[in-house]
Amino acid sequence: MDVELQSLEGEFNSLIFQANDIISDIRPGKLGGVFQYQDYSGQTIAIYRAYDDARKIFNRVMNKRGLEVSLDAGASVALISNDSVLTMLKSIVINSHKALSAIKSLVSTLPIEQSKELESLKDELEKMSSSISNINCVKNLRGAMEEYESAHYLASSLISGRVVLFCLQEMGKDTKEIVTNLKEKGILKERGVETEEFIIKANRKARAYFTHDINVFPDPSDSISLLGDAVKILKIAIKAKS
Repeated sequence: MDVELQSLEGEFNSLIFQANDIISDIRPGKLGGVFQYQDYSGQTIAIYRAYDDARKIFNRVMNKRGLEVSLDAGASVALISNDSVLTMLKSIVINSHKALSAIKSLVSTLPIEQSKELESLKDELEKMSSSISNINCVKNLRGAMEEYESAHYLASSLISGRVVLFCLQEMGKDTKEIVTNLKEKGILKERGVETEEFIIKANRKARAYFTHDINVFPDPSDSISLLGDAVKILKIAIKAKS
């Protein structure tokens, strides 16, 4: 994701958070038979102005990229009163989600082969999920997949890498012990996916992305490969515990 889109994504996420924070805090208080609200008009005006700035940049970016999507200004600041706060905030949330969907569509277009591979990994993870004792492994891998779909390849690789390292640590203190234990249980094979060579390479790759080499930046192919390794290592870890 380029810097311009990344900045817009952060801005709209922040607007959603701020608007929802006020929406959830609005509570009617009865005074003299009339329902009244705490005055949030000042905060709402500030949020609206930030939204309007982001909206203008978003519309310009979408137009520049040839996409027919734009955000409406909504009411003007002059028309925002305490009575219209809730309506205005909800409108900002809806439009901000619309902007985020458009931004995601720009960065989530994957090549057909990688898209198929990602869907296959998702299916495999879901099939395994009921057999996994630590649900955080599933949460992390789902997160890595979401980051990959958003073209955040380094983030995806970092998350995948920590799943690989966590699973390996659960199976032994070092690669030699892990391989020995898996061979004794008849899990490692001479050929195919579950081999000694795979364990060693997956460990080395995860450590390169996760902690050791600040000069490594994965491309889409590297990232999906490590994501695949993480799913396979998790599958092996499940077998090792059974």
